[in-house]
Amino acid sequence: MAKSLETPDILDENGVLFQIFCGISDNSHNFWSLANAKRIIGYAPEGNSTIKFADKIADIMEQVKSRNYGD
Repeated sequence: MAKSLETPDILDENGVLFQIFCGISDNSHNFWSLANAKRIIGYAPEGNSTIKFADKIADIMEQVKSRNYGD
């Protein structure tokens, strides 16, 4: 939030004096793009849940596989 308020030039390509940014993690499977927030206000997300929870995701996938294939 602070970066969006402190950025000296936040005009969009049409000269509009405001923008809407998604302040979300840099997950591998994002629904929304972070490109504009990174470019305009220097947004730098700190986390990626796919990496952070990789071991838990792998455990869940193994459980699902075992149920589906009887391993």
